Amino acid sequence: IAAPPAEAETTTPLDDSTRSHLSALLDDLIGTRAAYIIDKDMQILSKIPIAEIMDVIGNYSDIYAIIFDGKINQSIVDIAKQRGIKYIVGMGFKEQIEGRGTNVLTIKDLKS
Repeated sequence: IAAPPAEAETTTPLDDSTRSHLSALLDDLIGTRAAYIIDKDMQILSKIPIAEIMDVIGNYSDIYAIIFDGKINQSIVDIAKQRGIKYIVGMGFKEQIEGRGTNVLTIKDLKS
């Protein structure tokens, strides 16, 4: 059972263009167990295995979003907050999270 975020707060409104682009990128990742690192121009900086997300985040200074074929956990949200990453997009939640300062979205949020 996927737990909703403790603080389901969106800090930046999601426009339709951004929503559809993030949704398309997530759809592209389904079944791959991979992640996209995205810049503010919505360009893919890198595609990596999700197991390497925490190691690779530090290699980039201009990450806008991380989109991945996996469940969102608190540690990735914390790192995103520290790095100023605007969006974390995943398939669902691994645990209840506190996401203030970072927009945490699931496939369900993008399809609604």
